[in-house]
Amino acid sequence: MTFTLSGFTEGNGLRQFAFQCVGGGQSPSTVIVHADVGLARKHDIRLQELPLICVRLLESFGGDGLTGAVTLTEDHMIAVQMAARDAAGKKARKAPRRPPAAMGQAWRNTHP
Repeated sequence: MTFTLSGFTEGNGLRQFAFQCVGGGQSPSTVIVHADVGLARKHDIRLQELPLICVRLLESFGGDGLTGAVTLTEDHMIAVQMAARDAAGKKARKAPRRPPAAMGQAWRNTHP
């Protein structure tokens, strides 16, 4: 199943993302995902990231029989935040590269 963002609206602190769902031998359908902007800010999720998070949410349902509306809950946002922290922690644990000791010495004139 493929999900394509077709637009969004905003009102009352909610962003409503409309996705076209195509695939699985079914006719195309539209699914609306409601995301609370206040909760996104609370959990340090940038507004630009919300559509991708919504797609991941829709993919987690497998796309079977998706119609109508789905809500991006606080639990989903917490899970996204935890995954981002884990990824950042793994990235930070890598040992830094050290330049070779003689780096930059080739161009210097060492003869008087």
